[in-house]
Amino acid sequence: MNAPATFFDKILTFAGDEIRPEYKLTGYKLSDDRRKIKFTDGFKAGEFDLWCNQKTLVYYSEQQIRRVRVVRRADGYYCQFLIDVERQEYHKPTGQITGIDLGLKEFYTDA
Repeated sequence: MNAPATFFDKILTFAGDEIRPEYKLTGYKLSDDRRKIKFTDGFKAGEFDLWCNQKTLVYYSEQQIRRVRVVRRADGYYCQFLIDVERQEYHKPTGQITGIDLGLKEFYTDA
């Protein structure tokens, strides 16, 4: 092969094209206290300490964790967890009516 044909093969990939390890149900193990995650499939990042800014993983069962994705950013590695949770919204009826003025000149025009 000539040099121009192999030139682009040696260029590093763009930041969006890098491979992010993703685990569905296997390939990782959470510690008993759910503060650490260890990857068991040979991923060389090792063991992560988990720091959560909302609820920790203690509140969720292992059956609710659907996917784990490892993302590398400039300041380190991050784990993203996809958790299957039923969203609950509580609405307290006020008994009052609310009207919204949309400022439309005509709501429907038929030619």
